[in-house]
Order: sequence, then structure tokens, then C-alpha cells
Amino acid sequence: MRAVGLLLFLLPALANAAVYKWTDSQGVLHYDDMNQASGKALTQDDVKNRQIKPVPDWTGLVPAEFARDVEQRCAQSRERLAGYRSAKTLFGRDPDGHSYPLSAAQVRLLVAQTERETAGLCDAEAPRRLYLQPVQKKAATN
Repeated sequence: MRAVGLLLFLLPALANAAVYKWTDSQGVLHYDDMNQASGKALTQDDVKNRQIKPVPDWTGLVPAEFARDVEQRCAQSRERLAGYRSAKTLFGRDPDGHSYPLSAAQVRLLVAQTERETAGLCDAEAPRRLYLQPVQKKAATN
């Protein structure tokens, strides 16, 4: 009987709860009364008064393991770029596995491509941007 009384007491509070819809990094849709970006619970008054401020961007944390992986990829890309820049001759391989020296134009293209890759992996926002890419790609295909 006490449980029923408690439930009846809490019913008005439950009726005033708001629901927040969000998608996690794996693209899974969630419903919650907690705004994941601000950490604040939404209320019915917020909804009625339109006091919910738009969140400029997702502010969740990137898992530490993912951030370390991006740092490692950044370091590898920097090393590869330094090696390309310091090499006297760079070689490629044809489909049969035979080596051949790259032309000056091929070297420029390889260095430019590696510079872009390094810039994308080594900027301050790289872990967050790369972590969100699967979600952004999935949203674009829907």
C-alpha cells in the first residue's frame, strides 16, 4: 500500500518530466531526461517556455583509448612525412611487386597527400572530429 501511495505522490513529478533525444557515437538513438551536452535535466517548464538553449555542438568526451590511438596515428604520419621529405629517392611498387623510382610529380603528390593526412590527424580537434565521423556519415545517409 505504501508503494502505491509513493507512486501516486510521484506521478505529478513524472508527468512534468521532459524527454531528450540523442544519438551516441555508435549511431544508437537514446531517450533520456538528461541533456547529454549540458548535464542538466530538462523540465516541462523548459519546454513550455522554450528555455532550452540550442547546443552549439556535441561536447561529450572522446574515450581516452581513442584519443591515444589518434595521437599515435599523428606521430606515425609525422614520421612518414619527415621520411618522405628527407629521402633522396622514393620508390613505388607495381601490382607485380616490382619497385620503381617515383617521378618528381609523384613525390610531390605523395608529400601533399601525407601533409593533408598529418594535418587532419594532428590538429587539436582531431580526436573529437574523428570520433564523430561514423555518426555524421550515418546521419548523412539517412
